[in-house]
Amino acid sequence: MKTWNVGNMSDTESAKFEGVKNAKLIGGSGIQINLVESDNADLVNYFKGNPTNNSRRIVVERTPIGEVGVRYINQLGEVVGEQQIIPIADKDAYYPGDNIVIPDALLTNPAIPEGYHYATAEELIAMGKTQPEYAIAGEKGVEDPKITDIYVHSDKVDYTVNFVNVLTGEAVGTSAFNDYVDVTIKLSESNYTDKIPDGYHYASAEELKEGQVQTDEIKVAKDGIYTVYVIEAKEIIDARNTAKAEVQAAADKKIGEINKVVGADPEEVQAAITNVNTEKEAGFKAIDDSKTTADITTAKDAAIDKINKVALPKGEAEKLADAKAKAKAEIDQAAKDRTEEIKAMDNVSDKAIEDAVAKVEEERAAGNKAVDEATTIEDVGTVKVDAIDKINKVTPKTEAEELADAKAKAKAEIDQAAKDRTAAI
Repeated sequence: MKTWNVGNMSDTESAKFEGVKNAKLIGGSGIQINLVESDNADLVNYFKGNPTNNSRRIVVERTPIGEVGVRYINQLGEVVGEQQIIPIADKDAYYPGDNIVIPDALLTNPAIPEGYHYATAEELIAMGKTQPEYAIAGEKGVEDPKITDIYVHSDKVDYTVNFVNVLTGEAVGTSAFNDYVDVTIKLSESNYTDKIPDGYHYASAEELKEGQVQTDEIKVAKDGIYTVYVIEAKEIIDARNTAKAEVQAAADKKIGEINKVVGADPEEVQAAITNVNTEKEAGFKAIDDSKTTADITTAKDAAIDKINKVALPKGEAEKLADAKAKAKAEIDQAAKDRTEEIKAMDNVSDKAIEDAVAKVEEERAAGNKAVDEATTIEDVGTVKVDAIDKINKVTPKTEAEELADAKAKAKAEIDQAAKDRTAAI
């Protein structure tokens, strides 16, 4: 606001006052201003301090408006998201205090933050609020920007709570929940602890391991995933630890036996040890999965039994025994095959066949005896080959061969009889 005492307004103003929002100037006798009311102290003091001051001309300049914006208040009375400035094409068309239309774009997402929506009539009643019809313009530099509150309500969203075993760090259960975005919930309340799997309870601060923290209060977020640490009763934990120690001891003992086998192949030793460790780990898992002391004992006993039944790798004696058994089986099979071949012959006498079959059996028995007496795997192989070779060479005699044998035998008997008689005379 500017004032001029005399002359026209082309002269220099007598006074100039910034930021005058309201003023009341009343003239007294003559041309003096004898009553001034204003929120601007400088203006009041100007006239009050010098009653001779008067203004034949007073010009009030248009007060420009500043930025006009909105912010979002949720049902908890909290400011959410970012405030939004309303675009105004011609600010000179408005005065401070004028109504400014709020664009529809600011009454929905994405201007309204994710997880919220423009509050409904029912929600406003519950909140005890009313939505503004307009935004209000403020004075530039004084209320800049001039903010109008818009009321929003959070959406209902799904979130997940994982129940994590304090001792293993693994989830033993999961539950899904539904609530409003940014609502504060307490994970220690029964709504959540009632979902803890059987056999576990909400872990106290004393039961947590180093680095673990129970996050009791949280604000719900869409698709949020939250952790509740749980732990079993002490008697279950103690029983489980004792059972695992017994399974470990059984595994260590079995591995010791495996390593003591003389002459075992390294591959077989390692395979046996791997089998022991596999049964041990399976036992540990079964123990971890058990929920009662009785079930823990059952799982432990089963694991120890399986560990004890793991076959030892074969040592030198077992390898030799296996080689002998295999050699005998091959000799027996060779004898069986040769016997069938001999019996199928039709160009020899029954007597020749009978004698040949007996010879095959003789060679078979001799071969098996030689195998039993062998002291190394190499010797077993040698006597086996020799026995099979002899078996395969057994052949029934022809009639001519039988006649020649009979003659030779008869002559031998005659010669022996003559010799015996001569000696007697």
